[in-house]
Amino acid sequence: GDSHTAADFWTDAVRQRLWDELPAGGAGFVYLGLDHYRHSRVAIDVKGDWLRSPSAPSTSSKTDDGVFGLGGIRTSPASADASVKLTPRSGSVVGDAMWTVWFRMTDARSSFRVALGSQSRVVRGKQVGQVETIKLRGGSAESLEIRAQAGRPQLMGATIEGSKPGVVLDTV
Repeated sequence: GDSHTAADFWTDAVRQRLWDELPAGGAGFVYLGLDHYRHSRVAIDVKGDWLRSPSAPSTSSKTDDGVFGLGGIRTSPASADASVKLTPRSGSVVGDAMWTVWFRMTDARSSFRVALGSQSRVVRGKQVGQVETIKLRGGSAESLEIRAQAGRPQLMGATIEGSKPGVVLDTV
């Protein structure tokens, strides 16, 4: 059953029933840079090559340093053309879209470019090796795009929530 939950089949059925009664609060947690990943409330377009850690969905042995974020997976751009674009589906966000991206920089030169609507900037970590966040606010239909810039930034995932109160059901 966990694959139906992670692929947002069962969770979206529950989410939709909740949204039939209460306002939509946003799509919630979304993985970044994974091929063959779907979320019912977000269109995801992954380009280029990405590294995933751990390479298997779960393992009983320690992998790397064990820091993978909320979803238990982290990704890093592995090619210069690596990008991921997330577009909320209609009705998924009430009010403005409030995005949070979790990341960690592996060294001082690592960075990535993030764009939301007409906003665009290069993100560099403040503390190498520490999980950090960047928060962005945009229109409910605007796409968030993350592009490879330099080094090997590690992306732990993103959340999208509306600026107005509502129900969020994450797929973790």
